[in-house]
Amino acid sequence: MTTFRSWILGAAAFAVAAFPLSAGAVDKVNAIDSIKEPYDHFALHQAIAEGYFKKKNIDVDVIWGTGGASTLQSIITGSRDVGIGVGVLSVIGAYSKGAPLVILGNTYVGVGNVMWYVPANSPIKTAKDLNGKTLVYSASGSTSHLATQFILKTTGIKAKLVAVGGMATSRTMVMSGQVDTGWFAAPTGYDLIRTGKARIVLSGKDACELNTMTARVAVANRNWFEKNRDLA
Repeated sequence: MTTFRSWILGAAAFAVAAFPLSAGAVDKVNAIDSIKEPYDHFALHQAIAEGYFKKKNIDVDVIWGTGGASTLQSIITGSRDVGIGVGVLSVIGAYSKGAPLVILGNTYVGVGNVMWYVPANSPIKTAKDLNGKTLVYSASGSTSHLATQFILKTTGIKAKLVAVGGMATSRTMVMSGQVDTGWFAAPTGYDLIRTGKARIVLSGKDACELNTMTARVAVANRNWFEKNRDLA
C-alpha cells in the first residue's frame, strides 16, 4: 500500500501543479477510464472529486471503457481526448501501425495488482499444476496479456493462454468451469478469496521481469494533443 499511497499523492500533486493555465474560460477534456475499480485508477476520480482540475479551470468529463482495447479505439478515432490505464503494448502496437497517439505518462509500474485464481474445489493447487491448463487474460495487448506471457517465460509453465475479456466475464467463466483460471485486478475479486470460494494461484509479481517496467499509460489522440499542448 505504500507504493499506492505514494502514487496517489504524486498524482494529486501533478493534477494541482502541472497545468500552468491562466484564469479564464474553462478547458474541456473528454477522458475515458479503461476499467472500473483497480486501485491505480482511483487518483483521476479523486482529483475530480477534490476539485483539483476545477481550480485550474479544467472540466474533465470521464466515461468508462470496457477494457484497454475499446478505450484505445475511442482515442484513435478522436471520440475521446485522453485515455487512462491502457496497456503499453497495445499503444505501441497501434502507434507502429500509424495510429494518431501520444503517450502522456505512466499510470502503473509492474503488474503486481493482477491476480489469477481458481475455484476452491479446483485440483490446481500451485502454479506447477497449470501445465496443460488454461491461463486467461483480458485481450491482446492488455496488461494481463503481457503478464501471462512473462509468467510463462519466467516459470516455465506450459499453459494455454486464452482471452476471456473483462473481470466480470472471467469470473463467470472460471466459476462455471469453462476455463481453469480467472483473473482480476485488486481490489476486485477479493470477495471470492475472503469468502473461501476461490484461491489465488498466481500474481503479476511472478512476472518478475515486469516489476520495474511501465505496464499501463495515459494516452491522448495526437491531433487533440497538438492543439492542446499546454492543457495536456
